Amino acid sequence: MVNADQSFQADVLLSGGLVAAIGRSLAAPAGSRVLNASGLLVLPGGIDPHTHLDMPFMGAVTVDNFRSGHAAALAGGTTCHLDFALPLAHDLRAGFDAWQRKAASGCMDYGLHVAVTSWGEQVAADMATLVAEHGVNSFKFFMAYKGALMVNDAELLAGMARAKALGALTMVHAENGEAVEHGRQATFEAGITGPEGHALSRPASVEDEATGRAIRLAGCVHRHCTVRCSKPGVLTRLSLSMQAGERAAVRGARDDRGRGCSGRNRARSGPACRGRARPVWHCAG
Repeated sequence: MVNADQSFQADVLLSGGLVAAIGRSLAAPAGSRVLNASGLLVLPGGIDPHTHLDMPFMGAVTVDNFRSGHAAALAGGTTCHLDFALPLAHDLRAGFDAWQRKAASGCMDYGLHVAVTSWGEQVAADMATLVAEHGVNSFKFFMAYKGALMVNDAELLAGMARAKALGALTMVHAENGEAVEHGRQATFEAGITGPEGHALSRPASVEDEATGRAIRLAGCVHRHCTVRCSKPGVLTRLSLSMQAGERAAVRGARDDRGRGCSGRNRARSGPACRGRARPVWHCAG
């Protein structure tokens, strides 16, 4: 038996889909099915907190739906995941309901983060409803993807304050959306139209700037935020911020060479990116 704190020899009794007991020489109840795992490792199921299944985005849809994504996850030992529900026309509850319908084809446990892509009284009210009535406890804000998911600083600040009031976690995709759009145009003008252009259009500086801004905005409302980090240099900023007492947590970098990953969206971690990317443009400083 392998747990987070130790590894040891033991029997595991399952009942009704739950772990009922762990111990040595447990007696199997009458009628139980006994699986002999001697010499093997028994591990708890993995939890993937960041997936995008059956997600439409800027003219494309992720290749895996909940059925195929769940099958891949279970084959690799992941038994629970958290997906992202995107609003429909900025309607949070409509987006949440849509993702519930998508997930009906799945075959494993899941939860939903809910993205906030605009701000207003109805959005604030919907956040409260999702927390109180549907168990949602995390909201995602995008500082990038201009014209699709991006919020401005005022919207992000208001959303952080609302999430704090509701006791929910604030999650941030921290890239400077205006700078990313500039880089996207420069990449196309350079004749690069393949998937490699995604990494080339967003040098580390755009994430560094937005990460620092997100942390300081969170400080304005005395709020903890979780920042998705993809470039190693940004880890330095986060480390310094946390040493200074600013409230931020980090999601692991996707690549030790400072580039993002492209590929199939699975409910399990994919292979690390390979190769080195050099941006078509860069920000000084």
